[in-house]
Amino acid sequence: MHHTYKNYLITVSFIGITNFVIAYKAVTINPVVDLIGQSIQVFYPDLPVQKAYKKIPLCAGNLHKWISCPRLHQLLYNEVVDILENNGEQVKLRIPNLFYITMHNAQPQCEYWAPATAFIASDILQQRGIDMRIIPEPIIFEQKRIKLSPHIITLIVPYHDPKTGITFSAGTRFVRVYHEKNKRDRITVTLYDPKHQKARIIHIPESYCFVPSTNTTKESQRALFIDILRTWSHMAEGFIPYVWGGCSIMHTQTGPFKEKTRKQVGQKVSYFSYGKKNKHKPYTGIDCSSLISRAAQIVGIPYFYKNSYTISRLMKPLQSHQHIENGDIIWMPGHVMIVSDRACNLTIEARSYFSGYGKVHEIEIGKVFKDINTYDQLEQAFFAKKPIHRMNIDGEILNTFTEYQLLPLAQLWRQYY
Repeated sequence: MHHTYKNYLITVSFIGITNFVIAYKAVTINPVVDLIGQSIQVFYPDLPVQKAYKKIPLCAGNLHKWISCPRLHQLLYNEVVDILENNGEQVKLRIPNLFYITMHNAQPQCEYWAPATAFIASDILQQRGIDMRIIPEPIIFEQKRIKLSPHIITLIVPYHDPKTGITFSAGTRFVRVYHEKNKRDRITVTLYDPKHQKARIIHIPESYCFVPSTNTTKESQRALFIDILRTWSHMAEGFIPYVWGGCSIMHTQTGPFKEKTRKQVGQKVSYFSYGKKNKHKPYTGIDCSSLISRAAQIVGIPYFYKNSYTISRLMKPLQSHQHIENGDIIWMPGHVMIVSDRACNLTIEARSYFSGYGKVHEIEIGKVFKDINTYDQLEQAFFAKKPIHRMNIDGEILNTFTEYQLLPLAQLWRQYY
């Protein structure tokens, strides 16, 4: 299980001048980190970097979405990244486990910007005497598979550790250790405590964790995938909020949201907010595509797509001799949903605020699509190339889609194995 993280050197030349930029491996030490596509000062030029990152809202409102919500993704504690640039306040980085393509570039994209304080170089950890084996090996999309190890456990619900004072998001991965104080109902892990700059042993209730089995099958992975999604759709207290670009599950909400406005970069913008009830920054929650990727990667399904556009271009639609199965994906422009129970005609999604929901939920498809109450009817509409009409929380038609897809989950294993 031994692994190391090596640094490497990149040389960049501009108009005859050569700059040497050291790219290095680093570990995420914040529970949740917002990632954006450009320097934060493009969006908030009048604010210091740290304050600017705290201005990123849950989700854009109806005005100038690209200005008011720059978040594209979120990292969790213990995730390993490549730092490409570091100016002391921000870093440009590359993540290994997800990628996206665009209309103009079919090459995998996985580079973002983030606050520099959220990461620590692997070299510094080693200088502090930290054994790098306590950092989980990253999931790497270029390997085209996810190798589950019984030594790496993943949270399926949030966990607050009283020893470090850190609340960890669902999806956070740890390296398991075997300790003399082990008990049957808890799992012992070792982690780096950034506050005290040392390794610590903590104990997590076993019921909070996904522990890989040695007998994992595709069928069991599919079932576990749905079980995790259903857990997130029916939290004990409140619900998981929809967060634009979000990929974390930590704090739930209970109350209504509303749209607010403010001036930003000389323009009036709007955004959704839970007001003073949501004091945690960065905001934690999840969007529709990250809902799938986070759950799929926990159970080892080889799913590496960052956004709905990439999903629609790289997954193949249902064929006429096939039928929808639990775990399959319903795609429409800008949104994805998961078939959670074909027999009961239920779907799971992270639905946006524009529809009146703004949360992760499990819902009957008859409440999502007008005049489509069963998966048989959805299949018939799809193969007949009939448009579908998506409704909001009040049952009013919000969108009409002539282009949509039903995407079998099974192809992921065939594609990569």
